[in-house]
Amino acid sequence: MANQKISFPEEWFKFSIHKEIIWQDEYDQMFNPQTPLMYEAAYSHGLKTLMPWEMADYTVPVVIKEWKTVKVELHEKFSKRKLIEVEQPMKKGIGLFIEVLYWCNGYPGLSLNKDDDKLRIKPVNLQERLHFIISYPNKYHSYIQLIELFSEMEKLFSVQQVIKKAKTP
Repeated sequence: MANQKISFPEEWFKFSIHKEIIWQDEYDQMFNPQTPLMYEAAYSHGLKTLMPWEMADYTVPVVIKEWKTVKVELHEKFSKRKLIEVEQPMKKGIGLFIEVLYWCNGYPGLSLNKDDDKLRIKPVNLQERLHFIISYPNKYHSYIQLIELFSEMEKLFSVQQVIKKAKTP
């Protein structure tokens, strides 16, 4: 499986910084949050690898931590009005958000918009907000909206964790 080229679906190009990646053996053993949606891409190519959506208790906090790093970078770029430089980190942030959104619900983030009716845990007005962010990734309002979506998902995830622990005997 090592050094296999994995292509991303064309529909992801609006919110993914990658069109393809070279799959490394280490990705099968240790979770890597650096490249959003790479596990979905591998899964869609039939690779037997980690399925982070099946271990969201572990992976979602790691992705949220990665988002906080991206958020600092975006804050710096927006503060300095470097709008040309925000597109790549915004795409990464959007990809991370999609992972958190779907993984909290136990699904891979494969088909945005098509599976939204399956999502029990999601922010209010998700479709409109996410559509705006994806359509205008280098607008300051998109950045603010992405921050808010992550904040809401983090709260929803925390509530989900508390409920899960309360149900466990």
